[in-house]
Formats: sequence, C-alpha cells, structure tokens
Amino acid sequence: MVALQSKTNPASRRQRPAARGALWRACGMIAWLALATTPAAALNERIVHDTYTGLALYGFDPVAYFTEGGPREGKADYESEHDGVFWRFASRGNAAAFAAAPAVYVPAYGGHSAVAAAAGFPVPGAPEFFAIRDNRLFLFSSAQQRDQWLKDAARLIAEADARWPVIIESLASR
Repeated sequence: MVALQSKTNPASRRQRPAARGALWRACGMIAWLALATTPAAALNERIVHDTYTGLALYGFDPVAYFTEGGPREGKADYESEHDGVFWRFASRGNAAAFAAAPAVYVPAYGGHSAVAAAAGFPVPGAPEFFAIRDNRLFLFSSAQQRDQWLKDAARLIAEADARWPVIIESLASR
C-alpha cells in the first residue's frame, strides 16, 4: 500500500495547487457576491427608501407629485444625495427645484404612511398611494389607508404631527 501511495502521490501533488486555486477563486466569488448583494449600510431610516439601492421613494421623483400631479420614476442621470438617502428626478428642472428647497418636496413623515404615523408607528408608504394637502405630500401603504385619511385628514395630520417626533427617535438617522 505504501508503494501505491508513492506512485500516485506526485500526480496528486501537482493537482493540489490547481484545486486550491480554484477553491480560493470560488471562495472569493462567494464573498464578493455576498458583499454585492447586502443592503446599503447606514442609510437614513427616517426616509422611506429601497434598502438595496438607497433610493428614496424607491426611485420616484418627489417633485413630480407637485408638478405633474402624481408619481413619476426618476432617472439615474438626475440623482442626488440628501439627508442620507439618494433621490432621483425625472428632469434636471425637478432636481434643481428639490436642491433649492428639499423641505418642500420630502414627503411628510419621511414617506412613512400618514395613517400609521397617526397611530404611532412607522410603516413605509407606497409611492402610488398619495395625497397633497397644504403643499405637503403624504404617502400611504394602501388605497384603503388613503381613503381613510381623506375622510378625516385634519385630525389624522394633527395626530401624526404630534406622534412623529417620538416615532422618529426609534429610527436610525444614518
């Protein structure tokens, strides 16, 4: 048996470096894939955003709600960082308007549902369920929430405004 090992041993030694190299390459690829698919770190949870891309409002243009009356997808060409997340805009003009007055265009409660905020907890709003009142953009997590809010908006805004400072403390800011 010892003689048999010595005959096959040189061949197996020649194959080991190649096998080790392939193993290291595979481990490196797995590590790279794991890092490439992890969520964006240290983004502002106070603003609703896609955790993998860091795009606020999931890439929708916040200015378009005011200028076009509804959601419109932003373009990568018109992207900027504000308050720890990335915002996209449908046009250069919308990007400039946002840069000049971001507080006007950032949704109330950071894009969290206005109904949930009134109840005292953060739930991300969806860009397609919205309302504008008193020059403020409000988002909701469903059409039912929006309908509920529209029936008693003044009361729900007052409750959400009162509860938001407590809610915001539970969310990471960067």
